[in-house]
Amino acid sequence: MSLMSHPYRAILSSILSKLNPETLVRQSLVLKGDTLTIKNKTMVLNRNVSVFGFGKAVLSMYQGLDSVLSSHITTAILSIPHDDTSYPPSSSRRSLQINPGALNNMPDKDSIGTSRSIMAQAGKLTESDVCIVLISGGGSALFSDPLIPLPDMLNTIDALVKSGASIGELNAVRGQLDRVKQGGLARELQNAGTVVSLIISDVIGDPIEVIASGPTLVANEVVMTTKCGLDVIKSLGVTVPESALTLLNTSQTKDLPKCPHLSNIIIASQSCAVTAAIDTLNDAHIPNYLVTSGMCGEARDVGRDIIRSVFGDQDTQFSDEGFRKIISTKRSCCFVFGGETTVTIRGSGKGGRLQELALSALLEIQKQKSREGGREIKVTILATSTDGQDGPTDASGALVSSDTPISNEDLEVLEGLLDNNDSYTALDSVGCLLKEGKTGTNFTDIVLVFVEF
Repeated sequence: MSLMSHPYRAILSSILSKLNPETLVRQSLVLKGDTLTIKNKTMVLNRNVSVFGFGKAVLSMYQGLDSVLSSHITTAILSIPHDDTSYPPSSSRRSLQINPGALNNMPDKDSIGTSRSIMAQAGKLTESDVCIVLISGGGSALFSDPLIPLPDMLNTIDALVKSGASIGELNAVRGQLDRVKQGGLARELQNAGTVVSLIISDVIGDPIEVIASGPTLVANEVVMTTKCGLDVIKSLGVTVPESALTLLNTSQTKDLPKCPHLSNIIIASQSCAVTAAIDTLNDAHIPNYLVTSGMCGEARDVGRDIIRSVFGDQDTQFSDEGFRKIISTKRSCCFVFGGETTVTIRGSGKGGRLQELALSALLEIQKQKSREGGREIKVTILATSTDGQDGPTDASGALVSSDTPISNEDLEVLEGLLDNNDSYTALDSVGCLLKEGKTGTNFTDIVLVFVEF
């Protein structure tokens, strides 16, 4: 059976269908006459709504907003991924600007130009204006105006990513090096009447200050992390350009604006992807068990430990009592993992965190199969991003199993490719890459481990 027709793809399709940003935004809005209520925030509309959006899901988010508030929106500026061409039907309206940018999910002159346009327009709003900000994962690259030269910013981000920095660590640094982050947009909106940020989170725990690097963070916000950019640089031992180091040394914190008229509202948590996965499995009558919605750590270690747990190893990070009981009683089950791992780059290959996790898991499956009783267990792992892109590749993840044909010679080659961080080449060689294309949404990564006895 070809990968394109594999039944596990139907499960993935169903999960993504439950994560529609347009629906999530529409469900968060209650419009009665000209009075709009979003959770406990009420505002009167009179063709006075400005919309700013940035992130991988904002096109769909805007469609949901436009379907309810169309007659009241006077200005809308959206910063979207460079290769996202799914413009909403209303894009012909003169009030709507849709600007692509951030090629390869990194800030560039296009996303910086759009960010400056958003900031300029935000600064013009007055007490009679209502502003709605749409934010989703990917916003850190799509809403950016570095305080240091762009090449230095890119080199700083690259050094952090290669060191295996978490998203919290990465955004702590770039937040201090960028004028629009860590409350930068909120500062420009201090003269607006009512401001509401509608946020789809892709970060474990949904910290406002980390999602898109906290552009609407305000002084009265509950901050869940307190990382200092300079401390991150020192703890990871990375070398960054002098301009970045100088700025981090001279301004270790930003003064957040006091904006009682601004509310940050999480309309969808990163864990929604896990819920969607469980609902899909239940709909398909597949027994399932949630292991964690906070999966983190080095991707190859996570992939290895998942498989070792499946084969009965009780000395891994995932061997909780429920997991062990299901395995010990030999019950077929789908184990559900959600979260975001990291990859420390030591080689020169190509790949992403999910591909590296899947390749490590595949290699561990082969090792376990060679042991007594190893062939009695069939394991299939579906590891996928919800935005359709895993790392700087055209793959969204991978689908590997104990049935993946690998010879002893292949095994040695695949191990070498993993050591070179070349998971894309490795998985492509055995036909295991998933290429779903951009999905227009962005939540947590999902790993489904199907175990059959």
